[in-house]
Amino acid sequence: MKDKLNIVKDEVIPAEKIPVLRISHGCFGKCSYCVIHKSTGKLRSKPIKECIKEYKSLIEKGHKLVRINAEDTGNYGLDMHSSLPELFSEMLKADKGHDVKWIMHTMNPEYALKYKDTMLDLIKKRKIYTLKCEIQSGSNRILNLMNRDYDAKEVLKMFDEFKKTNPRLIAVSQFIVGFPSEKDSDFKDTVSMMEHLNMEYYDIFPYSDMPCSISSKMPDKVPEKTKLERLKFLKTFFENRGYSGFFSDDGLELTKKGYNPC
Repeated sequence: MKDKLNIVKDEVIPAEKIPVLRISHGCFGKCSYCVIHKSTGKLRSKPIKECIKEYKSLIEKGHKLVRINAEDTGNYGLDMHSSLPELFSEMLKADKGHDVKWIMHTMNPEYALKYKDTMLDLIKKRKIYTLKCEIQSGSNRILNLMNRDYDAKEVLKMFDEFKKTNPRLIAVSQFIVGFPSEKDSDFKDTVSMMEHLNMEYYDIFPYSDMPCSISSKMPDKVPEKTKLERLKFLKTFFENRGYSGFFSDDGLELTKKGYNPC
């Protein structure tokens, strides 16, 4: 995802002017296509007191928009008998009387579902301004092969609730095209999900083997030609629905017109 601009409706804010509150390092996830957890090591959540100290410092400097960052923000606290909602609670106390909004970057849908009531409350209050959830596929069969522990229909329902609660919520996601054994029907499920979600921004990556990943050893690899055809289809399909499409070095970026990606 681009780092030049931040996703702020009605205002373009350079990313370098948006402070980052890093709440943890590492990841609990065991996604079959990923090896990040092997390079970052075990989850290491920053103590709540330290997070709040940093957050208060940002507030004192006059910042009104803070990017909450981690490999997966939803993992926060699982290594120290705490949780993301507990951190949120303390942050709300710390910024009482200050109109500070949060960019959540990034959250596995598994934890967005787990903490849905908390998320809905914060979205309703317009505290969570931008939410990046990396959904990866609209096919439950592919999600299962990816070791992504959630149901596509439940994710759709959740985002419908989020958008109904606050239509101005800026939603961002990432999808992978051409995962091993992905059939046309699986791809159609992803297209259908993306169309229904109607998010402000999508990153779509063609699948590629990462050394030592579980998926690199899976059979039925999708041909590169098919991956490219699916990316081209997505570009045309969504350009006809009010998006601008751009092929980057990594894959395809889809941006809803009138919206600035970060």
